[in-house]
Amino acid sequence: MLTRAAKMFGLLACVGMVLAGSVSAATAKTVKAPKRIALEVTVVEAGTKGASMDPKLKSLARELKRAFSKHTQFTWKQTLSTKLAKAKPTANRLKIGKTLVLTYLGVESKMLRVQLSFDGAQSVVKIRNGGLWFYARRLKGNKALILAIKARALR
Repeated sequence: MLTRAAKMFGLLACVGMVLAGSVSAATAKTVKAPKRIALEVTVVEAGTKGASMDPKLKSLARELKRAFSKHTQFTWKQTLSTKLAKAKPTANRLKIGKTLVLTYLGVESKMLRVQLSFDGAQSVVKIRNGGLWFYARRLKGNKALILAIKARALR
């Protein structure tokens, strides 16, 4: 037979599990996908000859040096700001002669999903709201073309 203390412990354990289940269900929030997002795309050319950082890249300098440590020279080419509505592709002609097509796909695991079509390649990137993502392509020689993409949700 169960003692009174064992019965009480079992009852408290059952009540605790019920309460814990209801609390976790109440605190689990579904992330509502914003209807529009704002993107800021900075086009950077990186090289290995010389060691310089364009003053226009001051806000990105630390991240560029860390992510592209083999490159020592970073030159700003262009900054593009755009707002995207969900599932509506936006084509942007860049000053470097290439076209960048961006499409906002929604939210997955609290990350903003953006489809990027650039220079014949297509990628889907997940960017934290307010976060930064780098997309890079090799160029001739020891150079690279970097797209630094900052994303934030608009309400």
